[in-house]
Amino acid sequence: MGFEDSLKIDKGILEKAKFNPYFMEVQSALGKTVKINHKNLISLGSNDYLGIANSKELKESAKKAIDKYGISMCGTPIVIGYTDLNKILESKIAKFLGFDDSLVFPSGYQANLGAFKFLAGKEDVIIVDEIAHSSVIQGARLCRAKLIKFAHNNTDELEQILKFCKKYRKRFIAVDGLYSTEGDIASLDIISELAKKYDAFTIVDDAHGIGILGKNGKGSLELKNVLGKIDMVTGSLGKALGCAGGFIATNSKVAEFFRYFCPPFVYSTALPPSIVAASIASLDLVEKSEAKRKRLYKNKEMLFNGLKEIGYNLTESDTPLFSIKSKEAQEIINLARDLYKKGVYATPFVPPSVPLGSSRLRLIPHAGLGDEEINTVIRIFKDLKSR
Repeated sequence: MGFEDSLKIDKGILEKAKFNPYFMEVQSALGKTVKINHKNLISLGSNDYLGIANSKELKESAKKAIDKYGISMCGTPIVIGYTDLNKILESKIAKFLGFDDSLVFPSGYQANLGAFKFLAGKEDVIIVDEIAHSSVIQGARLCRAKLIKFAHNNTDELEQILKFCKKYRKRFIAVDGLYSTEGDIASLDIISELAKKYDAFTIVDDAHGIGILGKNGKGSLELKNVLGKIDMVTGSLGKALGCAGGFIATNSKVAEFFRYFCPPFVYSTALPPSIVAASIASLDLVEKSEAKRKRLYKNKEMLFNGLKEIGYNLTESDTPLFSIKSKEAQEIINLARDLYKKGVYATPFVPPSVPLGSSRLRLIPHAGLGDEEINTVIRIFKDLKSR
């Protein structure tokens, strides 16, 4: 068998459904609908929670930056890629989240890959929630520290592990702020107290929480009243903020160390100035978006209650995202296919993205949708359930 022949992908469930929901071609901007494979669909699959990715404010900021800086600085942040806009954005993120400093990365995934590499070594331990985002777990695996997982959101188990790990030089606790397929929130109030008690360094990936949680959109830290009590936050500019890229926000000493020694930051071409400029505008917009957050939560409650009444098995969620659960991956792919045929786009998660027996279809009823679209979606789900 040749090397290429060993690179196998099992597409059995996709072939059985005669439908592939992955890497579909998009021919429009995000909005109430999105054009995918030349078909207009009500969008429940985008992370554009507040519906601002296609906003006038972000597009105008990006256009002005293109006129001034061009498409790219064609360099890493440590050399010519670091513009005055980069500095403004990093300062703005840090201030927004109550930290001393921040660094901007090409993606949230790269930010998490770089978060542990030079913080933790073979004398340390990283204790991570078992369903934390792949980038958090992969980042932890890249360093030589001991990796221990604890049961999802089980702070009692977390404390028992912390007690057992007193022998290590340093203890790190890594969690998501808002879990992206469950829709639940980390118990950051308890976790911050445990970290203080056991001298642990806390890292929270709040990619899905920032922009939508808390009165001012500052994420799970604001919601759980722990601003200033967490050591590091990683996040994404490509979800509720409507742009692209990722960041790490932390204290000035760690941030300065990362500027010179964190490979995903040092050796990656800097974000294009247009994206940086749009992200600066986005942070201003997010703080003024209380009405959009209220609309987002209203949409979620309408859709969640409608689907629950119909009889769908849903994740328990107090946040604007939730999923339909099934033990059968085929059932989830078939549901995504049937929704697509009827004009709705939603995101299926099947193994290996999620553990065996826990497939799900994630739904994000973003703030750009109105009552009419939500009611249409509920009616479509009802039609599918009654077949």
